[in-house]
Amino acid sequence: MSNIFEHGYALVIGVDGNQIPRLALPAVAKDVQAVYDVLVHPERCAYNPDNVKFLHGEESTRQNIMEAL
Repeated sequence: MSNIFEHGYALVIGVDGNQIPRLALPAVAKDVQAVYDVLVHPERCAYNPDNVKFLHGEESTRQNIMEAL
């Protein structure tokens, strides 16, 4: 078992949608999920999951990003 990185904080943001459908980036959703998974994995970065904010899809608004910061 590894030590938890108690003082590490992260904000992971994935903007995969777009008001113009042809400009949407659906692969981004998988990429940001993978980044989150690595950050909280106990044998990788071992961030405390409570210290990692994950915004994706419709949650990725300017207001939510500013609040998360």
